[in-house]
Amino acid sequence: MAVDSTAGTKVTPESFCNGHGVTRRTFLAGSVACAAGLALAGCNAAGTQEDEGKADLVLKNGVVQTMDSEDSVASAVASKDGKIVFVGSNEGVEKYVGDSTKVIDLEGAYVLPGFIDGHNHGSDQQLQKKYNLYLKETEPNVGAYHEVMKKFVEDHPDMEYVPGLGLNLNAFDGFPTSAFIDEVMADKIVWINDMSQHGCLLNARALEAAGITKDTPDPAGGKIIRDTEGNPTGYLSDCFSLTDVLKEHFSYTDEQVYAAFKEFEAEMNSYGITAFQMAGGASDKVWKMVNDLEKSGELSMRVSAGPFVNFSEDDVLEAVKSLDDAQKYNSDWQKTTLIKALLDGVPEGATAALSEPYTEAAGMGAGYCGPAYTDQETLNKVVAIADKAGYQVELHAMGDEAVHMSLDAFEYAQKENGKRDARHQIAHATLMRDEDIQRMADLEVIGAMQPMWFYYDPFFSYMEEANFGPERFAKEYRVKTMLDAGIVMTGSVDYPITLEVRPLTGIQAGATQQSPFDEGENDPKTLRNPNEAVSVMDMIKFYTTNGAKALFMEDKIGSIEKDKLADMVVLGQNLTEVDVRQVANTGVLYTISGGRVVYEGGDKTVAALPIQ
Repeated sequence: MAVDSTAGTKVTPESFCNGHGVTRRTFLAGSVACAAGLALAGCNAAGTQEDEGKADLVLKNGVVQTMDSEDSVASAVASKDGKIVFVGSNEGVEKYVGDSTKVIDLEGAYVLPGFIDGHNHGSDQQLQKKYNLYLKETEPNVGAYHEVMKKFVEDHPDMEYVPGLGLNLNAFDGFPTSAFIDEVMADKIVWINDMSQHGCLLNARALEAAGITKDTPDPAGGKIIRDTEGNPTGYLSDCFSLTDVLKEHFSYTDEQVYAAFKEFEAEMNSYGITAFQMAGGASDKVWKMVNDLEKSGELSMRVSAGPFVNFSEDDVLEAVKSLDDAQKYNSDWQKTTLIKALLDGVPEGATAALSEPYTEAAGMGAGYCGPAYTDQETLNKVVAIADKAGYQVELHAMGDEAVHMSLDAFEYAQKENGKRDARHQIAHATLMRDEDIQRMADLEVIGAMQPMWFYYDPFFSYMEEANFGPERFAKEYRVKTMLDAGIVMTGSVDYPITLEVRPLTGIQAGATQQSPFDEGENDPKTLRNPNEAVSVMDMIKFYTTNGAKALFMEDKIGSIEKDKLADMVVLGQNLTEVDVRQVANTGVLYTISGGRVVYEGGDKTVAALPIQ
């Protein structure tokens, strides 16, 4: 990859701010100093009079997959002030090159619109890894976990309230109990979320501090795992309300949150991601932080962030008011259009709401179908209130009963308020009734999907198969069937639930229904539903045009077209020409956000190894 020497000097964070540099991962760390007083569109130098009308950035000699409605392919792109001013031939782009133009000779590299992550929880991972008891990188067995826990106690002797993350249930024979924690940390108040973050293990002191006893009823949508005498064992599945009292004793500083978000941005940019939808957790504090980063020039991803709501009219009305107030933050960089709610739990925790009972292996007793967080009437009212206010509703629904209830609610809102371009979403849509697939398409409900869950993965698949039974397990994630019905789907991994956030691995997994990693991609044990595999181009749409539609930004991003925002990713291999099992081995060479190069890699091909 060559940078034209006539267009400026090569690449440092400092030279970038003079309009001459293509940065490496260090861009975000160095961008604060250069941001003041400069346009967000790209830290451009003033240029000369001769440069008037010339581009800030030109890419040439590439294969530009525009993802426009004609599926056209170009050779060159030019951008100015953060927008695309030219898409076409190498000859045609030359008139946009001036003395201050940064020119990158792609040498045949493959260009796509910047990837859009459709379901993400922001910088939680960066915060938790630094400040919590973090087990995600630990081999999933009791001995290894205990060693990490002992080290945490040594390093944090005065810390009484200890949140944890990353407990892999495969390390245990059934659900773990409080004794697992108390062997090492009995004198502290400890609660550890499992890999899904829908399950949580509390030690004895934490159960006491949370007031959870034999007499505590299961909360709506949740399940307290109990022993044969009815006493809580310490493991809770989808019982978020019961642990809120513990979370009040632990928080992050504003400085920690700010720094973590910048780390998160840099990591996402390194994977080619230039926009994401934050599914829940937003508040005025979050919206303002993003707005401050936008004003300072540090924002390198476009953000659509929405708050969580509980199923009450008062709660959803409060969320609507917050979003109304947040409209002042709406811009090309931030969208405040989304409300998120959890309707059920997760299959591995036996809290996904099913139409038919779980298997005996789930250990929940005969006839158990899993709880929903609310009843249909309340759900209908809550969704209709948000819909009438003009906001997009995303419902977490993994079980087929929860998906059915979601569609009933969206249909109810449409009848009550009239049909509009609502773009409501169902997150995950793991298991669906046959008849609901076409109904989801007809209602124009978007599926926020996780392609890294489409294959037989080592974290959740075994437990899902045991709890659902092989026949129902085989009907999970019927992606091709959903696509053929006309459902628009986006791509993500529900980060940081799954850390493998790279879109390229998701694209390969969706196109093969098998592990995208070098070790496992040919292993028949990782193959799930080969008949549900879709094309590489279909999967690219998950992360580009479809993602833009979910963010109400298809007029701005998602394709490489004149007058759209200059968000692009440059890849080392043409995804439409390489063997499908080489997609995940493709290197990210450049990530471009608003006409700025915010990441530079270098290797055209890379090892496809799981992110830890």
